[in-house]
Amino acid sequence: MFWLAGAAAITNAYGGGIRCGHRHYVYCHQLVAAEAFAWIEWILFCFWFVWCTFLLIKAWRSNEGVTRPMQEV
Repeated sequence: MFWLAGAAAITNAYGGGIRCGHRHYVYCHQLVAAEAFAWIEWILFCFWFVWCTFLLIKAWRSNEGVTRPMQEV
């Protein structure tokens, strides 16, 4: 949740995204990269969380728990 809040805060602070041609920030391209990295990491975390939840439900339904090695799942 903190990562989402940080990504939303940096996006809001720069008015919904930075366009380097219109504004003259000292490190404009680095700010764009930081904003993009924050949102990409949030998306990757969401996919990872959904995948882990899927594996957990699959293990729970098989009545074997999460004690097996991950290679056999």
